[in-house]
Order: sequence, then structure tokens, then C-alpha cells
Amino acid sequence: MINVLRNAMYVLKLTPLCLFGGVLLLSSIASAHTLSGTIYGGADPLPNTVVTLTDSTTATQIGTDTTDASGLYSFTIDNGTYDLVVTPPTGSGFPESDVNDVVVLDGDVTQNVVLLQQFVTLSGYVYGSDGVTPAENVSVY
Repeated sequence: MINVLRNAMYVLKLTPLCLFGGVLLLSSIASAHTLSGTIYGGADPLPNTVVTLTDSTTATQIGTDTTDASGLYSFTIDNGTYDLVVTPPTGSGFPESDVNDVVVLDGDVTQNVVLLQQFVTLSGYVYGSDGVTPAENVSVY
């Protein structure tokens, strides 16, 4: 195979098809794959989440996509190793998350991401059945 053209999205490869009357006929094959998936906020798809794609090797940002109503994102890319930064909508209660070293090699890849709620601090008192007397030796889980 002969690499002829390379840009941000495709590698055009020419494959010898046959030799006809001394003329080499070539066929072209675009080498592009899809890296896609669903971003979940807990158990539910999370719309309006920004997904940033970066080349792991060069640290070059390839692009961004915002999830649709079903939490879906998608990129068209070449073979390589990539990092994702998932930034949920403000006020969603979910933290930003990184997914590193997603390998795309000769095929489409699905990378789903589940974001979990940030921890919250719960404080207060535990009372007995009368609602007034503090309970003693109580564990709360």
C-alpha cells in the first residue's frame, strides 16, 4: 500500500489493483474510523456534555463534540491512541472526567463513559422514636 495523502481526518491509501498493458491500476481506500459512545450521568444518558478529543501521542486537540439528547457523541478519526475529556453541563452535579489511551486500530470503537455524582457531606443528628431524645450508639451508612 502506498500512502498518498494525509490530513486531519483521512489517510488515502492506494492499493495496487492489477497490471494491465504495462499500466498499474490503483484503487483508493480511505482509512477513517468512528470513535463514539454514550455519556451517562449515573444511569441516565447525559445530554449537552462536551467531549474533547486529543491525540495521546502529540497532545494535539483533534476536536470537540456535544452530546445529543440521548447522550451520544461521535468523532471520525484515523488509527491512533486518543484521550477524551468529558465536561458535563454546569449544574448537573457531575464532575469532569478523563478517559486516557483509547486505542483505535483498524475499526470503529465504542467508548461509553459513566459519570458519578460528586460526594456530598451529610451532617445532622439522629433522634429516637419520640423525635426529641438524641439516639446513642447509632451508625449511619
